[in-house]
Amino acid sequence: MKYNVLSCLLILALFDLGVSSHRIHIPLKRVRTSISPYANKIMTPRPYVRTRGSPIDPFKNYDDAEYIGTITIGSPAQEFDVVFDTGSSNLWVVGNQCNDAGCQGKHAYNPQASNSYSANGQSISIQYGTGSMDGRLDNDNVQVAGFTIVNATFGEATSLADFFQGQPLDGILGLAYPAIAADGVVPIFDDMIAQNLVSNPLFAVYLDSTPGDEKSAIIFGEIDQQYYQPPINWIPVTSQTYWAINLDDVVVGNNHPGGCDGFFSYCTAIVDTGTSLIVAPTDAFNQLQAAIGNVSSDCSNVDSLPTINFVFNSKSLTLSIPPSTYVLKDPQSGQCELGIAGMDGIPLWILGDTFIRQYFTIFDRGQNRVGLAALPSKK
Repeated sequence: MKYNVLSCLLILALFDLGVSSHRIHIPLKRVRTSISPYANKIMTPRPYVRTRGSPIDPFKNYDDAEYIGTITIGSPAQEFDVVFDTGSSNLWVVGNQCNDAGCQGKHAYNPQASNSYSANGQSISIQYGTGSMDGRLDNDNVQVAGFTIVNATFGEATSLADFFQGQPLDGILGLAYPAIAADGVVPIFDDMIAQNLVSNPLFAVYLDSTPGDEKSAIIFGEIDQQYYQPPINWIPVTSQTYWAINLDDVVVGNNHPGGCDGFFSYCTAIVDTGTSLIVAPTDAFNQLQAAIGNVSSDCSNVDSLPTINFVFNSKSLTLSIPPSTYVLKDPQSGQCELGIAGMDGIPLWILGDTFIRQYFTIFDRGQNRVGLAALPSKK
């Protein structure tokens, strides 16, 4: 029986922006929709390679769950709905000269309509597993929650892969490290730091699990105490490319699926808001699925499924994901499915939204670490 995977679309609530000095707080609304069975396929991977000239992003999935917020570009302001993505580093939006199917129905940037636009003169190309984004680089003012990044460099898509067709986004705002930015472009968050728009070089994500509410948020510059219960568990970033951390073990009952638990062995994991699921290499996923057991499509056995424990910091920190979090329920069909997937050809785990929903997640560029804290108790 086919199951249309849950789509979590977190859309910016424009009427409730919380802005204070050096603090950028973007409340997000969670909207769930069902999508076609083809949309939830994570893209066929190419070799895992990154270069400054042509970065490869082979495992991204923008179809299942997206953090979507509204930014503006130019003077006067032109609005765009973008994915806040910690798995990439460039900002790009659709341009008004793009006629591809992937650009149709989207807000398009018109450089000639902006008084603050200046030509950059360079091209940009970002390769995805099933196509690419090709275009040119522009310079213009970018606004995030009312704060203006002056003369930011971003991509204007003139050609866009078909898999973006029908997606509720006009572009992607990457929040990973500069090392993986296409063409050496300075990422937007680095510009925010350099222009003193945030008091601290960090941002945090809170993803509430209640459909339709407006409690979810991305907060730039502060660690907002209303979103978590102490302590914050800090994990060092191991590679300043993605938000990569060491994963020392995955434990389900007496099983250790994934092969991360050897004496001299560990796995690499990236914490990625742009991927909806927890994604593992195929062999590790098969072991994990066997340890979990089958998820009944009628959701009747969810409460009896085991907890998954992720182990970090040289096995001194264990963070648990209960079945109520890692099993996804389609609100229309009422059917359940595992919120974890396997993929051939990737050498790491991706801790996407299935994981992030369980923990308040802090991305600290100043000290190159990821913080994870328990969510507040629901009242």
